[in-house]
Amino acid sequence: MQAGVCDFMGLKKLKQKYDLVKRALQESGKQPALLAKVEEKEKI
Repeated sequence: MQAGVCDFMGLKKLKQKYDLVKRALQESGKQPALLAKVEEKEKI
């Protein structure tokens, strides 16, 4: 049971990182291809 909780916390942190990366890419507007890749990975 503990491992599942740990994985969930890891996923939450990973999502926060993704959100930061996504926001930075959206604000810069210079990397649409990279932004699309990040969004694609997020769907998995």
